[in-house]
Amino acid sequence: MTPSHDDESAAARSGPRPDPIPGTPNPDSPSPSPSGPRAPSRRPTPRRLGWALVAGVAALGLGAALVVGLGNDPEAAPATTATPAASARALRGAAVAPGVAAASDATLIYAVVGAPTTAGFTVSTKTAGAVSVRLVVSPDPTLATGTVYGAPAVPDADGWGKPSVTGLAPGTAYFYAVELTDAAGATTTTDVQGAPATLAGGPASFTVAFGSCLKLGADDEVAFTHLLARSPDLFFHLGDFHYADNSSTSQASHLADLEDQLAGNPALRSVLAAVPTLAIKSDHDAGGGNDAGPGPYTAPNRAAYQQMFATPPLTDPAALYWSFTTGRVKFIFTDHRYPRTATSMMGAAQEAWFKNELTTPEPVKVWVQDSTWNTRADPEPGGDKWSDYPAEHAALGSFIADSAVGKVISLHGDQHALAADDGSHNDWGGFPTFSAGPFRQAASHKGGPWSDGRYPKSTGSVVQQYAVLSVTDTGSSLDVTVTGYDSDDEARVSLTVTVDAPVAVG
Repeated sequence: MTPSHDDESAAARSGPRPDPIPGTPNPDSPSPSPSGPRAPSRRPTPRRLGWALVAGVAALGLGAALVVGLGNDPEAAPATTATPAASARALRGAAVAPGVAAASDATLIYAVVGAPTTAGFTVSTKTAGAVSVRLVVSPDPTLATGTVYGAPAVPDADGWGKPSVTGLAPGTAYFYAVELTDAAGATTTTDVQGAPATLAGGPASFTVAFGSCLKLGADDEVAFTHLLARSPDLFFHLGDFHYADNSSTSQASHLADLEDQLAGNPALRSVLAAVPTLAIKSDHDAGGGNDAGPGPYTAPNRAAYQQMFATPPLTDPAALYWSFTTGRVKFIFTDHRYPRTATSMMGAAQEAWFKNELTTPEPVKVWVQDSTWNTRADPEPGGDKWSDYPAEHAALGSFIADSAVGKVISLHGDQHALAADDGSHNDWGGFPTFSAGPFRQAASHKGGPWSDGRYPKSTGSVVQQYAVLSVTDTGSSLDVTVTGYDSDDEARVSLTVTVDAPVAVG
């Protein structure tokens, strides 16, 4: 276990930060109006898209598919234009290049997209020198047409704010930049940071990348590079965002753990800026370390998390559990860290909420958790696994088998391996389960057996893995395929579940 941090400040612990994210202001243009489309005089030049897209576009073989100028003069070089959809796919696979904003003293350091809805999303922003931030959003990669401005947000004392935007179309990718205002009233707008998609409001096909467990300070980011190249619509981090095992009661100390991970991982930063992210806690990043339950470190750990990540509405502000639906699939996230007690993994309130969520009419429900469900290990006093709560494990499994509406599939992390079971080895509800990890950590095994295999087969070696859940909605059925990829981006474990679900007519 990593020693606990003391209560030193985030500034003292966090070390060097990456350069600010680039801005490309036009100092001769007036500030945009608070709402509505841009006036013609504010139409960005091709330079506005900037070099933030060049590397990613070239890597994807799209050539000059996006509007990209080669200098400050828009006439300096020819440019071509792609459709917004093609541009959005390219940007999701592109890293944002560092640079310096010029029009004001405010700079953007980090951007983390989250809390997606059918009408918008929120971006958690870490800034320096900004007193106000807001999102500039458009289906156009130049942000020139159909532009929507979000409501301004005021950064907290650590520079974190949560600007959001609403009024967008469902199931649509939107490019976004961040407008920053400094104390003198000067405004600058960053380059495009990503092209997140809103949630689908009706039947839809989509993909979700997910995984868990990233060793603190890891400098090899193969999993995130491969993951981003697949242009997922959503990204789920299933716990152990870091391995700080921090027992401090200082919120600044827990925030520094999160920021340290961002500072040292450019590919992770690119994923978080481009893809709507939902993150949960596991045993090494929830405070206390390993098997530790809630303690005096819990509240500051949770508060630091909420500075960096935007979530859907929380039923219990003291815990991190929620649900949302995109297309005809409901995702249910549960928290097995903050509300855990000596006799319950979930706590009574969360368990009652979870059971209710399972009985709504969606034909597919994906249960997202950090803990291995399919485990036959003997109970350990003070343990934090489902096998350490055998009565609750059995009772909840029986409820799912008897009362859940539609097909339940569970995704989890914690195990440092890819693994899939079609339900044939799940004695606690009989539903399919899939384990994804680690992003970078030594391989380890938990749970099983697994009908569709586990990778790697041996333990101890450092691996860098992730998984993708793909939903194909044909209108008459939903095909849910989950595939785990190894350090070389080779598919190693895969499972497909088909659910008959004709779309209701009338």
